[in-house]
Amino acid sequence: MKKSKFFYAKTKKNISLLVVFLFFSGIIFSQKKEETISMKGFSTIPVRTNLKLIQDYKRALSPIEKAKTLEQLAYFHNNTGNLDSLMFYSDLFYLKSLNIQKSTLLKNEFLSKSLYLKALETRKRGLIDKAFAYHLKGLKFAKSLKDTSLIDLHKFGIGVIYFYKKEYQEALKHYDLCLNNTNDSIFINDIIKRKADILLEKKKLRLAKNKYKEVLSFYKKNGLLKKELEIKLKQGKIQELENNNKKAFKLYNSVREEAEKNQFYDLYFIAQNNIGRLFFMLKEYDNALATLNVAYGNSMVWNNVHYQKEVLNNLRIVYLKTKNYKNAYDVLYIHTNLSNWMLQKQNKKEIKELEIQYKTLEKEKKILELNTQKNLKEKELYRQKNIKKNILIGFILFLIPLLALLYLYYQKLQTQSKLNKIQEEVNNQKITSLIKEQELEIVKANVKGQDEERKRLAQELHDSIGGSLAAIKLQLSNISNDDVSIKNISKQIDDTYNQVRSISHNLIPKKIKDKAFVELIEKYLKNMSTNETSIKFQAYPKQEINHLNDTLKVALFAIIQELLTNAIKHAKASEINIYLNKHGKNINLIFEDNGVGFKKELSNKGIGLSNIENRVKSLLGTVQIDSHPKSGTVIIIDIPFK
Repeated sequence: MKKSKFFYAKTKKNISLLVVFLFFSGIIFSQKKEETISMKGFSTIPVRTNLKLIQDYKRALSPIEKAKTLEQLAYFHNNTGNLDSLMFYSDLFYLKSLNIQKSTLLKNEFLSKSLYLKALETRKRGLIDKAFAYHLKGLKFAKSLKDTSLIDLHKFGIGVIYFYKKEYQEALKHYDLCLNNTNDSIFINDIIKRKADILLEKKKLRLAKNKYKEVLSFYKKNGLLKKELEIKLKQGKIQELENNNKKAFKLYNSVREEAEKNQFYDLYFIAQNNIGRLFFMLKEYDNALATLNVAYGNSMVWNNVHYQKEVLNNLRIVYLKTKNYKNAYDVLYIHTNLSNWMLQKQNKKEIKELEIQYKTLEKEKKILELNTQKNLKEKELYRQKNIKKNILIGFILFLIPLLALLYLYYQKLQTQSKLNKIQEEVNNQKITSLIKEQELEIVKANVKGQDEERKRLAQELHDSIGGSLAAIKLQLSNISNDDVSIKNISKQIDDTYNQVRSISHNLIPKKIKDKAFVELIEKYLKNMSTNETSIKFQAYPKQEINHLNDTLKVALFAIIQELLTNAIKHAKASEINIYLNKHGKNINLIFEDNGVGFKKELSNKGIGLSNIENRVKSLLGTVQIDSHPKSGTVIIIDIPFK
């Protein structure tokens, strides 16, 4: 196979890399983990060819027979990934097609097919713009034949070009056009696979994974081994992105072995390069260098510039990581020269003009189709209009009363429908209002119950503990040296202490003692949220707030209940934000709502706000209120937590 002249003109930098390649091309190394991987490169290209097709070509007499055989040979080498042979036979196929004289239709068909093969070959070499130009030229011949299958083939190829240019919307547009025009199951699955490639590039891994799984099942069922291996490479990439490097390695290595066994040179290289990159990610730099140098040597032997650039970039990264700056510079130098060579091979200005012409023609074609459809619709509408006009003239006296009755019936239905909607909205509002009122009543009942409990405790303190203390006082006034009296006093003091201890324990609600305080508030606020009232709550730091003393927890819970009741019932708030934070030695409660607000200087404080201020004052705290009409209310409360 011929080598690119570009590489024979290189400096000693190329030679140094080739020496490294020759060193590693026969090496066998193992992972430091579980698997043992044998890495090797082809020292010479193990070219597999179809001898029967070669003999058929030699025996062929007419240009048409030779062209048909060359087409089969080109597809054979495209399947093996042997780009030099693909380039040779696609070029020869194109030249033989030009020599066909008798049939213009057959000539155009062969020219379109040969240009498609040339586009495949140049795209795989990395000459994207040149491949685009071949597709556009081939598309012209396909359109002249009105051959939909050939047209779709080139449009699919153009979609792939747009994919490599990262113009994903254009790629999808071309894929969808092909999907709408074909019934070929293999072609359909090829398109689905390409759409999955876009999902992978966009990191939509779950969707891409499902698409690849669907297509892989079809390829296995139909015995399409190479396409099956292509899917496994993509699945390996997904495993990489999901940080499943071990699974990715197994997939890449299985593809590499199958590709080598079946002589799919392009897939062999991709798997080899991916394994090298994976070794780098696993920080096994020696294995990475060995694998990548094998891949680079193979890409040089196969004369694949696109693959050479890709592996050189990976080598540069490894050399930089291992601080081998000389080799990193050498690799960068070769990579730059390769890029310049590829630019020289492509006339971007000419290709850009062709692309603009193509897009313009596509738009003009679309406009023409729309205008044609519009004219047809206008003619049909005009015809239908005349028919309807004649019918109306013939039966107008009969139709007028009928139309009037239908109109009245329609109006009645519309009115009834509107009434039903209004009634439904009223009912929904009533239900929502009743639910909210019921929730507020529950809150009020809860607060009322707490107040009554406090009164009961006060009464109990007055009656029981007060009486006990009075008895103690009387006995102390009449104290003597009698040991029995002292013992009685001591016993009464113990009883009084136990009563005080029991009552103080009963003051703390069970739900506050048994549950985490922040979770208790969150659960309460969640129950109070409705479709019309959004409540948001934040507490920081939660752990420290959960460990506040019980008295402070009871006070804070009661304050939040009171504020929430006022905001929902009186302020008509639809959004409420509550922040509970610990700053230094203070507990800070911020309560915000978007309700109707009020003027502080003109407004008398209600019972709710008065209760809140009294509670806060009893805890040596402060209350700040900021409110304006139609601007909501902000209440800031600071309480020392010790």
